[in-house]
Amino acid sequence: MRPPICAFCGKDFRDSTSKGGLVRFKLTADEIESNSRKVQSNIVFHPKGLEWFCGDHILAAKKLSHLSLKSALIKMSAPTFANQCSEIITNTSVISLFKSINVNWHSVLHLLAVDENIINIKPATKKDKSWSPMDGCFPPNCPYSLTEESETTHGQTSVRHSYTVAYWNDDEISNTQYSFYYTQKNKILFALSAYANANNPITCVDFKANQISAEKFKHIVSEIMKMNLTQI
Repeated sequence: MRPPICAFCGKDFRDSTSKGGLVRFKLTADEIESNSRKVQSNIVFHPKGLEWFCGDHILAAKKLSHLSLKSALIKMSAPTFANQCSEIITNTSVISLFKSINVNWHSVLHLLAVDENIINIKPATKKDKSWSPMDGCFPPNCPYSLTEESETTHGQTSVRHSYTVAYWNDDEISNTQYSFYYTQKNKILFALSAYANANNPITCVDFKANQISAEKFKHIVSEIMKMNLTQI
């Protein structure tokens, strides 16, 4: 059983479960078969069609419990600022978003109007695998996460983005998360984050900006969202 982490926004509320809860959705034939198969094995897994939702999203989830989980999450995607700028991001995956921005890295740096000295610096990349022991299981027979990160720095300026794929086991993805940060002197000037349940398309997007005008912020977001996301 996965800990109480909202399937819609990724909020971890294990210290206050009274504010959220589990919702059971209509199962597809494949999900029914998958649950049955895993029950007969010793694999740690979270039942298909049963998901946690935080206090902000559980009522909306319950109203859609007659649908499959994937359909419910799509319907719960509110017309946020992300959708107003571009609908493309909610039709792509976290990994596709990461790869697309990697391909357009120099263009993104230009959009952010970073110091020219940083534009042509090759980004440093790293990959990491971390284990999450639970339910009496230990590596390698326990949930784990794979993270890939790309970062360009110059002086006190840093532009970094990464994605994390959390797995229950080799055959089952728990969730995927994406983050993008533009910082200067340890202060966030621009940030973007995205979340998706399992390997579904992104359903939850958040933006934050500081010391960037509203119009420039909207332009940056709009242009990033257009960058070949459907071609990856």
